[in-house]
Amino acid sequence: MLSNDKFAAANPFEYQKANRLVYCNLLEHHLLHVKIAEKPSENFNENELPGIGGAINFICKDLNDIYSGKELAEEWRKTAADKVKDDFDEYIRILRYL
Repeated sequence: MLSNDKFAAANPFEYQKANRLVYCNLLEHHLLHVKIAEKPSENFNENELPGIGGAINFICKDLNDIYSGKELAEEWRKTAADKVKDDFDEYIRILRYL
């Protein structure tokens, strides 16, 4: 959620520095959120559930669209889907872990 200006402003700027960024595909991003939810930082913002919101509200929806065969409109979504389209079993493993 650091792309959201209100959320980003509520967190230390160091969270947004290059050495904190992770480049990964959508499944890896999903697993990262699950792992964050499993062991969140002690300093998370009040009324936030670190990791789980992104995993369930955003990434699962995108992955469900990909694996259900939904036609994706945006080119960047098509590119992201292409990276994980053959990894449905991994998606199921992550969901079971969750």
